[in-house]
Formats: sequence, structure tokens, C-alpha cells
Amino acid sequence: EADKQTIVDSVRAGRAAMGVFWDAAETSGLQTFPYCYDKGSIVVHRSHPLAQRETLTYQEAACYQTVRTKTTRLVEVMLERSGVLDRLSQNNRIEVPTFEALLRLVRKGAYVGLCPREVAQVYADYFELKIIPLSDRWAHRRHVIGCINSASLTAAARGLLDHLCAQANTNATDDLAL
Repeated sequence: EADKQTIVDSVRAGRAAMGVFWDAAETSGLQTFPYCYDKGSIVVHRSHPLAQRETLTYQEAACYQTVRTKTTRLVEVMLERSGVLDRLSQNNRIEVPTFEALLRLVRKGAYVGLCPREVAQVYADYFELKIIPLSDRWAHRRHVIGCINSASLTAAARGLLDHLCAQANTNATDDLAL
């Protein structure tokens, strides 16, 4: 588990046979295969003022005390570069190592978190969370599987790639409904 560019770099350098990453990464020199989509969402406790919303932009949510992971920090860097976060204070951020830690803090009621809907759904009922889809275009992310050359993968790695690609084809219509 790492940010998209670290995964791509690991595959290119031969430290990993293949990787799954957001297709916003620079992928020259890699073979890529469609894998899945995810939907970036804001997660709040059901008692939070934003819990009444059905959708949000990231800029609206960033006005509140936020908790993020290293992965969501990379999304914020992208937003800072595009000017979305120019007017927002960067003093209201806490960074944690995992999405589970993020959701545990959100459950306390004071924080909002940026998290893929698919991850938050696992904890939503138990932690009393409201998952609010982001309306920002970048929040609908496509993930791919990347390798240098699928024909040169070991039998085990090729079997995993075939399984993941078959799973992706099975779930394609569900993913597009995100």
C-alpha cells in the first residue's frame, strides 16, 4: 500500500511484479489493465453539521477540522496546485497512517475525513458515519493494474493478474454506477 507514483516506480524498478494504482499516475513504459473505480467521499459522524448534506465539494468540506491519510494528502497537493485550496487554512489538518485510523477519529464527531466510499462503507454502521459523495470531477477515480510486460510474469503473478482482470470485468457495471 503506497501512493500511486511509488507503486508505479516500484513496478518500473522491478521491486514489484505488478501494482494497482490510480490511473492519474504517469504510466509510460507499463502495460495497464482496467481494474476498478472508486468514489471519493467525505465521511462525518452522523451528528456532524455536514451529515445533513447529500453531496459536497471538497472545498466545502475543507473548511472544517479534517483528518487525512498520506494517500489523501496527495489529493490535497493536487488540489493546492490547481488553486482549489488557495483560500483555506492549512492549520486544521491531522494526518494518520490508515483509513481505519481516519474513520476512528471521524467517529468522535468533530472531524471530517476524505475516504473512498468503498472503504468507509465497511465501518459506517458500527462507527455511526455518514458518507457524503464528493461532486468534484476528480473524486471519481479509475484504478488500473500495471506491469512491465504481462507475458514475462511468473505463473503465479500471471494467475493473479488474470484473476484481477476477470474480477474487474465482472464488477465493471457496478463500478460505473458510482
